[in-house]
Amino acid sequence: VAAVAAAFPAASRGQGIDIAAVPSKLEFTVRPGAEQTQTVKIYNQGAAESRVLAYVEDYSISPDNQIEFFPGGTLDYSIASWVSFSESDFTLEPGGSREVTVKLSVPADASVGGYASLAVFEAHHPDESTAEGLITVGRIGIPLLTTVALNPSEIKHEGAIVSMEVEKGTWVLFRTDIRVTTTFENLGNTYLHYHAFTDIKGGLLGMKHSEDHGESTALARTQRKVTCEVRG
Repeated sequence: VAAVAAAFPAASRGQGIDIAAVPSKLEFTVRPGAEQTQTVKIYNQGAAESRVLAYVEDYSISPDNQIEFFPGGTLDYSIASWVSFSESDFTLEPGGSREVTVKLSVPADASVGGYASLAVFEAHHPDESTAEGLITVGRIGIPLLTTVALNPSEIKHEGAIVSMEVEKGTWVLFRTDIRVTTTFENLGNTYLHYHAFTDIKGGLLGMKHSEDHGESTALARTQRKVTCEVRG
């Protein structure tokens, strides 16, 4: 039986497996028919030797921010067939590290726009083949965010708030709980980084609440929801 200890973070820990990766994402801007390389450094921070496998998966993020994983090449915006690694099967000693080159080879007939897949680095115990019972596997997912264009004017970066819903709880004296859900849509043709904030002001008692939701990424033509809850 295999259990995934973690998926998508820049570090993964569990039952002696402790690996990390820098950077946490790679961004490519490349012309059709061209190649580009970048490097990821994988660290073994655990006390045991780890065998590391590298491969590509696809992923999607729902408006409710749920991540779903698919075999590489499943989704329309996948770049799984464009990606290769300088090493896809290697061993790291405790405290060791390895730089892995990620190469992107874009077909000459690739359409202009945004693409994305996930470079997965999966760590295994070296004695896994003889172990019995539950086996823990550590996984790190590095988003490969890619823009294909002949020139910058072909790329559209645009986003907008398309809806905002406010739900109120039961009033107690002059106070009530408030839940605000804002939907942001990437209207462009490639991925878009955005930083979300919520500011709430008003009410008989002059409620004031500010919340920084941090930076996130919306893939092309997708929606993401930001929720803020305030106790009355």
